[in-house]
Amino acid sequence: MNKIPNSDKIIVKLDKTDLKILYHLDLNARMPLTQLAKACRISRTVTEYRIEKLKKQGVIKAFTASLDPAKFGLTSWKVYVKFQNLTKETEKNIISYLEKRKDLWWAIKCVGSYDLMFCLLGENPYDFYQKLTLIVFPRLRDF
Repeated sequence: MNKIPNSDKIIVKLDKTDLKILYHLDLNARMPLTQLAKACRISRTVTEYRIEKLKKQGVIKAFTASLDPAKFGLTSWKVYVKFQNLTKETEKNIISYLEKRKDLWWAIKCVGSYDLMFCLLGENPYDFYQKLTLIVFPRLRDF
């Protein structure tokens, strides 16, 4: 492990075995250790040791469930936003507003081609358009 200069953050170097373990856990975090060990071609005890080590290093923070919105009759729609001439305060207000919405699956602030991305859940394209219209057009004057 190396430290990033002028920072408290630590860079963790992963070998191929660690990467294989993370790959398979990303596919199925509930995979039994015996199956994970077999998929990575290592023993069960080595697998268990490696996972514990990755937890202690902060590489693995939690094992989570991945939900499929289609099972609830919903479709996910990703929206990419590029802000122009926006103050930091207005941007914070927009993000705060999005965080309160129940029909948003996730929202993230970005650096690069887009400033914000969010995933809106809807029953069909018309429902998506209605929700997006409520988010974008009438609310802009409130920020």
